[in-house]
Amino acid sequence: MEYSACTVDVRLRSSQAGRRARPARAIGVADIALVAVCGAVLLLALLAAATAPARPEPAGWTPVLVSEQATLWDLARQHPISDLTTAETVALIRTHNDLTESSLIVGQRLEVPSGSPSTALAARP
Repeated sequence: MEYSACTVDVRLRSSQAGRRARPARAIGVADIALVAVCGAVLLLALLAAATAPARPEPAGWTPVLVSEQATLWDLARQHPISDLTTAETVALIRTHNDLTESSLIVGQRLEVPSGSPSTALAARP
């Protein structure tokens, strides 16, 4: 059996004829309150991001060669950055040197925050 476009259109209209259209829902106080709360949360998040203190950065970086038994923790304690914890300094050294893990290799060249003298665990090259 073959149907033309007119026949299909009539069938669609007749199948939808028994359905009632839903009345439009009015915007209520709860909807307005939800939008206001979402807007306030977004505004507070933007303000918090804009007023967050900048992460301290070292004045410069000093190259060191990793000595036997040296750890990133030791290097971070020996080359501290004011306003950063030792753990945060370790993370900064790892990021700056593109280290994917914490283990070091004797003779490995790293850059550490400058401003403090090198020690026996990390000798300057």
